Amino acid sequence: MENIEIEYKVMINKDDYYRIISSLDEYKAFEQVNYYYDTLNNDLKKNNLSFRIRHILNDNTYLMTIKEKLSEGRKEYEFYLKDNNPLNINKETKDFLSKRNIDYKELHIIGELKTLRYEIKMNNCLLCFDKNNYYNNEDYEVECEASSMLIAKKNLCEYLDNYHIKYTQSQKSKQKRAIENKIWYNKSTSQ
Repeated sequence: MENIEIEYKVMINKDDYYRIISSLDEYKAFEQVNYYYDTLNNDLKKNNLSFRIRHILNDNTYLMTIKEKLSEGRKEYEFYLKDNNPLNINKETKDFLSKRNIDYKELHIIGELKTLRYEIKMNNCLLCFDKNNYYNNEDYEVECEASSMLIAKKNLCEYLDNYHIKYTQSQKSKQKRAIENKIWYNKSTSQ
């Protein structure tokens, strides 16, 4: 499946996160673990791609996603897998990577992040409230998926303003935060 992902993300503090969660009436909640992959030579990163396998714990499913940067948003290629093993990707994904001179057999985990997510629909948008845990870190993020960045930003900011919540735009993706903290965590635990 191929689609365009456009989302605006902000960081909030723990108290505000729980204040929002406690006020939600109807929502979908689930836990997921994102496993981020690349080759030893960072071939995906060099091609402006990211590769993730998401294990959705509630229903024990695995969703592989390749994201490709666009001028606005990201093109996503998604397929379900039977497990967290990039060797089990489908032929279409193998061909996609091969055209970019990326050997799927060289993919290895470069970071992981566990999320407790609450989702609600609002004004033709999807709002996600995330509590993220990775390498002794915890943070709270809200994202709004919409048809344009302008709509996503407007709806998310208006929603948070209703709660009088201070927020900052997320400067780093979940993947980048997980990878950077894995490097720091590995250095600190090896000393």
